[in-house]
Amino acid sequence: MINLEKFYQSGYFQGDFLISTKKSMDLTKRFKALRFNVVETNNYSLFTKGFDFPVKIGNTLFSGYAYTKNKSCNHLVTGPCTIDQEDISPQGEYYTLNIISKSEISIKTDTFGMYPIFYNSFLISNRLQLIYFALKELNQLQIFDAAINGCFLIENAFSQQQISYQTPIDGVYKLSHNKYIYLSEDKLLLIEKKPVSYNVGDNEEYWKHIDKAAEEICGSLEAILNSSAQPRMALTGGKDSRVAYAALVAMGRVDDVQLVTLDVGNDRLIASGLVEKFGGHYKKKQIGTICINHKL
Repeated sequence: MINLEKFYQSGYFQGDFLISTKKSMDLTKRFKALRFNVVETNNYSLFTKGFDFPVKIGNTLFSGYAYTKNKSCNHLVTGPCTIDQEDISPQGEYYTLNIISKSEISIKTDTFGMYPIFYNSFLISNRLQLIYFALKELNQLQIFDAAINGCFLIENAFSQQQISYQTPIDGVYKLSHNKYIYLSEDKLLLIEKKPVSYNVGDNEEYWKHIDKAAEEICGSLEAILNSSAQPRMALTGGKDSRVAYAALVAMGRVDDVQLVTLDVGNDRLIASGLVEKFGGHYKKKQIGTICINHKL
């Protein structure tokens, strides 16, 4: 059972925020109780958590990870921190929140919109749960019950929905990857991002990258297998686990790992089908129950 009332701060290089263009003492009190920092102007209230410095007007907040554009000293930037937005490459998984002035804020995400941002007509946040808190405090919360009981919560823990811009909360949407949010006074605008240009390499270079990636995956798996007496690996319908499984098959070491799958959706069907065709053994795992090993 998911407890929507209990707030867990984001981890792994992330900072949390909520912006409201509606002034409310109750809302401010609620987020101060959650130990959020508050920046208030005549046009918006900005609540932040996870940034270990005083957030102020003029800051550009960064959450997630990305690479710098400077080719001479290319390095990974991790949040939460303040950054020079012009120095960040569009690749990565992040958002930037530029507190331009007392009346202007812009919120941008990475090229593919991997970092979710949610919004309605007067609220913006990187966490859908924070919008849930705000709307509940303002007595404006309406939830679609069917969505709450569906895969939105099961798969995404009330944080993001990759296949739809609609969320379980009425009137709240996930930001499209090709747009960013610009807040001007009390108006929330969605603006198209500039197209990102890419240099297309030749076919030979492409396969060199593929071969290099395959070598790195096999090398990592080899190190894990040699350092663990009883290694386990999840095998589901997802691409990541199937790539790792394919590498084990290619290495001839698929029987050296105990595969684990979930009895959710098509995961069990896909995992058992792969094992039946290519080998290995797996353990079917249900919520609260672990079944016996199966050798196919």
